[in-house]
Amino acid sequence: MITTEVNGHKIVTWDSIDEMPINRYSAFNRMMMLSEGLGSSFSDIENNHIRPLVQIIDDKGKALQQIANLRELVFNLLNEVNFEHRAYCVLIHSIDGKELTGFSESDIDTTIKRLAEIGLTHNEIKKKTNG
Repeated sequence: MITTEVNGHKIVTWDSIDEMPINRYSAFNRMMMLSEGLGSSFSDIENNHIRPLVQIIDDKGKALQQIANLRELVFNLLNEVNFEHRAYCVLIHSIDGKELTGFSESDIDTTIKRLAEIGLTHNEIKKKTNG
C-alpha cells in the first residue's frame, strides 16, 4: 500500500492494480478504458474526436461511431463525470483509516466529494493514474 498525505488527511492506495481484488481491478480498468477511449476533458474533444473524424469523414460507419463517442464525452463533461478521477477512486484502499469497500457509481461519487473536501487536485490524481 502507498500512503499519501493531503492537507493532513491520509489516503492509502494499492501499490499496484494487480494487488486489488478482481472486482475492483475490473472497475479500475473499465474507468481507465473509458477515460482513454472517450476522454475526460474539452481538450480530448479535439485530440480524440475531431482530428480522427476529419481523417475518416469518407467512411460513414466510422464517422458515425466517432460522433457517438463525441456525444458521450460531451454528455459526461456536462454531467461532471471524469473517468480518470473515478479510476483513482477505485485505487483508494482507505481515507483517514476508513476502508473504502464499495465502488458503485454512488460510492465513487461520495469518494470524489470527500477528496474534493480534502483538497486533492486534478494534477495529483493525474500523477497517480498515469504513472
